[in-house]
Amino acid sequence: MQKNPDAPKRPKSAYLHFLEAFREANKDKLNHKEIISQGASAWSRLTDDQKIPYNQKYEAEKEKYNALLNSMVSY
Repeated sequence: MQKNPDAPKRPKSAYLHFLEAFREANKDKLNHKEIISQGASAWSRLTDDQKIPYNQKYEAEKEKYNALLNSMVSY
């Protein structure tokens, strides 16, 4: 089965939203490998309450994605 080229992109995970912000804050101080490594470590140290903004971004993107996906489905 071939993937539909018009299908919407899947939403970014909460972790990817965090990593995007972490990369922006540290792009002048760290190289790519260090950003990934230290970003992963920083993510694991966050409490559930600190992850809420990133989870909310994910949920908002997921709702948009599902709405677009459902609008594409034709029976």
